[in-house]
Amino acid sequence: MRRLGEALGRHTGAPGPVHLADWASAVDALLALGRDRPVTVVVDEFPYLARASRDLPSVIQHALTPGRAERTASRTRLLLCGSALSFMGGLLAGSAPLRGRAGLELPVAPLDYRSAAAFWGFDDPLLAAQVFAIVGGTPAYRREYVQDDTPDGRDDFDDWVVRAVLNPARPLFREARYLVALGESPLGDGPRPLLAIGAVKWGRLLGRPHLDRLERARELLVARPGLDARGARLLLASAEGFTAELRQLAAHRPDVVLVDPDRLYSGA
Repeated sequence: MRRLGEALGRHTGAPGPVHLADWASAVDALLALGRDRPVTVVVDEFPYLARASRDLPSVIQHALTPGRAERTASRTRLLLCGSALSFMGGLLAGSAPLRGRAGLELPVAPLDYRSAAAFWGFDDPLLAAQVFAIVGGTPAYRREYVQDDTPDGRDDFDDWVVRAVLNPARPLFREARYLVALGESPLGDGPRPLLAIGAVKWGRLLGRPHLDRLERARELLVARPGLDARGARLLLASAEGFTAELRQLAAHRPDVVLVDPDRLYSGA
C-alpha cells in the first residue's frame, strides 16, 4: 500500500506519497486517475496480491458498482493480470465477486511449437523439438528463467539442460512445482470423436510392426462406447526416420501420417 501511494504521488505530481488508508481508498484513487482522460492501470500478478488481501476482489466489485459516482466519472481501464491460470479463470466464474464487472477476458496462450522455434532463434528442427519438449511455448523461459542461455546447437543441448534446467540456481529449476494444473473442459454429450492415435519413438527407426500395433489399437477403440474412432488417423513420429516399407505404405494410405523433425517444423 505504501509503494502504491508513492507511485500515485509520482504519477500525479503530488508533493509526496498519497495516503491510502485501505484497499477501498486505493481502488478509488486509481479510478480517479481517469476523470479527465482514459488511463490504463495494470495490476500485475493479481493472484499473489489477492491471496495477501483476500477481500480485494470484493473491494473492486464494490468500486465498480454500476451507477456509483467513482465509476461513472472514471475512464480508468483496470487490467488485472496474472500467471496463475486457475485463479484468474475463477475471478469471473459462478458466484465470484467480479462476475459481471469485467468488460474483457483475454487469456494469453503460449507459443505453438513453430512460433517458439522462431522465438528461440532455432533453424534446426530437431533442436527446436528437444527444447520445446522441455520448456514448451512460455516466452519467459527464453530469457529470465534461464538467464538468456540457449543451447548452441545439438551438441550443446545436454549441457544446456544441466546448466539451465537442472541448475538449482536458475529460476526454471523450481518452476514445475509452481505450475497450476488445469482440469479438462467438458466436451458435451454423445460420443467424442477421436482424431488420431499415435506412437512417438524419438530415437528409434519405425516400421510396419509399429503401424500394426496402432491399427490394432484403433480396432479396439472402435468397439469402445463413448468414442468414435472410425476416422482416427494413425500417426507415427520419430527423429530417426522410418523404414522404406512403412514410407511406401504411408504414401498410399491417407489415414497414416509419418512425422519427422523436418515435417514437424516445415509442414511439408
